[in-house]
Amino acid sequence: MEPMWVGATAAEHLRRRRRWRVHSLFASSANLRLEPDASGPAPALIHIGAGAVEAPFGIDVTAADWRAWRSRLHGASARGDWDPVRGRLGGVAPLDLGARWREATGDSTVPALPSAASVAVQPPAPVVAVHASGLPAGSDAATVLDRVRAAFDGLLAGRTDAATWLLGRGPGVTPSGDDVLVGMLGVLHRTGLPGRSADAAASLRERITADPVTTDVSIAYLDDACRGRFASPLRRVLLAADPAEGIARLAALRTMGHTSGADTILGLAIAVDALRHLPAPSPHTPRSHTWAA
Repeated sequence: MEPMWVGATAAEHLRRRRRWRVHSLFASSANLRLEPDASGPAPALIHIGAGAVEAPFGIDVTAADWRAWRSRLHGASARGDWDPVRGRLGGVAPLDLGARWREATGDSTVPALPSAASVAVQPPAPVVAVHASGLPAGSDAATVLDRVRAAFDGLLAGRTDAATWLLGRGPGVTPSGDDVLVGMLGVLHRTGLPGRSADAAASLRERITADPVTTDVSIAYLDDACRGRFASPLRRVLLAADPAEGIARLAALRTMGHTSGADTILGLAIAVDALRHLPAPSPHTPRSHTWAA
């Protein structure tokens, strides 16, 4: 059995770790915790499923192979060894990816086109998007919207203080605030990391790994997003060729998770709205309000 997709981050993890256990188990996917060797790096997650998510830290297999493996897991206590030569997760629930798993590594980045127009998709207005997301959760939506806007303005200026308010906030395996941040980071990477947002992305990545304040799964997605790596539903939106194509891709993104898709769209909406109102680059425009070269 050959994997449909091996994310670049998953491939990096699998090259350096030799033991695994189930971290979390769902109907159509599982997250595995890869344990480090004695001298290896910290533990890491990989996502395995049949949902064609194409997560950077994920492996997508066929539906038939997923069902067969899922039936052998017997709950969330399975564990075993990883053989990178044979491409095999051994133990009570073996899964063969095949010796050519390295060649199945797919691209999860978005090419940078330093212009607000490089994001062709037209997300809903921020005031509409915030009501569809899970972030307010009974709070005043206008206040939440102001906090989210401040978070994005901070990222543009190279600061993460306002953005940390979003970390771990809201419901879900990936809390709503984290999904909002992933949407923002997607637009920033697509538009060439304008202003000082490259500094902010690096600082945010250091923050979430040094002092975790959210779920392990969110940390994995955010860590990849800070490096410009995204799951395919968001990546397709960012790569839409025109608004008409973007409508269908936004609709597909909106169906992800309970509120994850809508939360990510809120991040898109805030970022696209803010960047389209920035002044055009000029020699007199401060660096924090220009497009990165």
